Amino acid sequence: MVTIRLLLYLLFTTCLNISAQAAQLTLELNKNTVELGKYLNVTLIYEGEDNPGNINLTPWHKDFFVDAEEAVAIIGAEHKVHLRYPARLYPLHAGKLTLRAIAHGSTYSKPIEIKAIASVREGIDTTPIWQPMPEKLWVDQPLHLRIDMPLFHRSNISAAEDFESADFEVHPLPKIRGEQRTPDGRELPIDRFQWLLFAPRAGLHFVQAPRLEQRGRSRLRYYLVGQNIEVKPLPSYLPSTLVVGKPHIDSHIDWQVIPAQWVVKVSHQGRLPNEIYGLRKQLAELSRRPIDQIKIQTIRSIGIGDKPAEQIYRIDLPEYQAPASLIPWMEPPTIKLAYFETSDDFNKTRLQYVQHVLPSAWQLPISWQYLLIVLAVIAVLIIARWLQLQLRKNQMKYLRRQRLENAPNIQAKRHLLLDDGNKQYHSLSEWAGKNKLRQISAAKMNSACFSRPDKNNL
Repeated sequence: MVTIRLLLYLLFTTCLNISAQAAQLTLELNKNTVELGKYLNVTLIYEGEDNPGNINLTPWHKDFFVDAEEAVAIIGAEHKVHLRYPARLYPLHAGKLTLRAIAHGSTYSKPIEIKAIASVREGIDTTPIWQPMPEKLWVDQPLHLRIDMPLFHRSNISAAEDFESADFEVHPLPKIRGEQRTPDGRELPIDRFQWLLFAPRAGLHFVQAPRLEQRGRSRLRYYLVGQNIEVKPLPSYLPSTLVVGKPHIDSHIDWQVIPAQWVVKVSHQGRLPNEIYGLRKQLAELSRRPIDQIKIQTIRSIGIGDKPAEQIYRIDLPEYQAPASLIPWMEPPTIKLAYFETSDDFNKTRLQYVQHVLPSAWQLPISWQYLLIVLAVIAVLIIARWLQLQLRKNQMKYLRRQRLENAPNIQAKRHLLLDDGNKQYHSLSEWAGKNKLRQISAAKMNSACFSRPDKNNL
């Protein structure tokens, strides 16, 4: 048994030696040290009896971005095939990198060590920096991708190629110019590139940043190491129109239209569906109107930057409504919006609710409004008539008081008291009645008017 295994091993090594003599693959490169943003010129040279076709450079993709060119074929002596495979290799990160062995046809190249160093000028490292990203997120949860690039000088120009991804829906955001302080106290510019990503499907997705460039006295092209993100599916029992992430609700009454309408605006720093789950039904119940009368206007379906996604709902106010603050036992009109919570704790209950109280006001049918207007006019007329009578009465009292004060003698004042214009009295005793002050005044006036006061004439 051991003899058979030994014979097979010898046969295998002999075949390898024969094939190695028949074909050969060598690797040429212009240097062994490369700066981030620069590239290596690499050429794979194949020599053999047959043309093995396209070469697979996938083993290099872990540490380099490979910009391969078309192969150049040369027919050499003894009808041997000479193939040259030129390529540019951009390092993805600094450190000791390896150009791994490449198999091609019946032969393979030898691995080579490469040293990649950061691009530093006057103590400034311009290597782009990934800002922290979550390792997990939910389907349709927004992912804010940010990459910072320090600049050597304020006059330098930075740019990013178009971001395309097979796993994500990509929305570019404006580039932001900021400042950074160096260890020696200098203020230098730093550009932030940012994108908003949405994953429409669950699974393990790969995020590969686009190529970044910095142009000044020289041109640097940066390719960065990609990152894996696990996208978790939403529970299957949830409706597809559920908002992913907490939305914000605002509302007011539009009095410019007849009849007046509730205007409900839902905003969200993410994606809004064409119709938010359960909102139309609640508005129809609160307004006591058919659900098809609710109008929906989508301002933005996706929130980008400082402009959140917005959706506006309009519905006529109920025919009968009173301010809830004036009626203690009346519950204010409230909507309860369900959403899918996207916090970092993936084990907590995900379905949450946000409540919002709609504004309330006096609202009656047109016929009732006309009736109230008529009743109000009648009430105003009655009050005006009453005020007029009160004013006339007060004027007569004022005139009578003036006449009493201006009476020439006590006899004239007595006659004025006996006839006040509304009623005539037979004596001052009748005028005084049970009023103590009047009785005293009547006694003094009678004593002054009659030298011999007769009690029967009082």
